[in-house]
Amino acid sequence: MRVRPEQQNYHCCRILGTADGDEMTDSPTGIIPEYLMYREKRKDVRAWLISQPFPAHMKRDLLFAWARTVVVRLSAKELSEVEASGHTGGNERA
Repeated sequence: MRVRPEQQNYHCCRILGTADGDEMTDSPTGIIPEYLMYREKRKDVRAWLISQPFPAHMKRDLLFAWARTVVVRLSAKELSEVEASGHTGGNERA
């Protein structure tokens, strides 16, 4: 799938063909590893985010970006689990 420059925006991603025939999307953030950019990697993405030393708001934003890109709905439990693992500080967003 080719995306014309005028169609590109923050939410745009490119579909890549992989050797095994599955489709993988580019990481929308440049932070989440591309091998996690599959719908089936839901549990692995959460585990990866929980293990990272990011602030809570950043983990939440990254999980939302991943879900939007691979087209899955997040449960409140999944979101709170990842967000609770983040450190909080004076710069925390409301």
